[in-house]
Parts: sequence; C-alpha cells; structure tokens
Amino acid sequence: AKHNLFLNQNNNTRVAKLNAEDFVFAYNKTKSFQRLKDAGIGKISSYSEYNTTTTNIEDNSSNMLDFDRLHTLFVDPPRAGLDETCRDLASKFERVVYVSCNPETLARDLSELITTHKITRIAAFDQFPYTPHLEGGVVLEKRK
Repeated sequence: AKHNLFLNQNNNTRVAKLNAEDFVFAYNKTKSFQRLKDAGIGKISSYSEYNTTTTNIEDNSSNMLDFDRLHTLFVDPPRAGLDETCRDLASKFERVVYVSCNPETLARDLSELITTHKITRIAAFDQFPYTPHLEGGVVLEKRK
C-alpha cells in the first residue's frame, strides 16, 4: 500500500496495519496503539483538501487518537462477512465502501446497514470465470 501511494504521488494518506477489533478500540478511544502513532496517524490541527501537510498534536490529557476526520470506511471482510461490532462501526460513517467475496454475507450485512445508509453504487465482478465465485462492490451513503 505504501509503495502504491508513493507511485501515485499521494502524500496525504497514512497506512497502518490494524485488525478490525483493534481499529474499533482505537476509534472508540478505549485503547491506544503505537502502530498508529508510528505511521504518523495522530491528532490533526487543521486540514483542507488543498493543504496536505498534517500536524501531530500531543494531547496531555489523553493518549488516544482523534478520528473525527474519517468519513469513509473501506471494508473487505472474509467470507463470513462483517461481525456485529464491525457492522455497528460501519453504521457511524458517512460513506462505506464494501467489497465482498460472498454474496450471501454481503446481503445479510446490507440488510442491516440500509437502516442507516442507502446504496448509491453497486457492481459485480466475475474475477473467476467458470466458477460460482463472484466479487461484489457496494458504496453506501449515510441517510440524511
């Protein structure tokens, strides 16, 4: 991912490896992770689409990160789909980009997410011709 960002001259994105459960802890500010800080993911003082410089701010009262700037969640779960904790987390985001290799669990997860979001785009990808496998992509936007 870092190499791809470099090749595309993307300098306003940071990458850290964090499993779904740990991300939920970090997002809910119940646990801090050195991996996020090491990746330069920290509190942001100000941001605009034209200013790609970020500033880490030390917060003396808390060691937690501020995720208020995150508006889009990208999920690509295993065949079992999203667990309840991840579906709850996804419902909090303005936009969810969901990639799935299992149409059944995608349908299950969407049936829950459409209570808070509407489907704005959907696509199917036959990446494995002559097999029953199908990749799906869905973009969901928060209902107003």
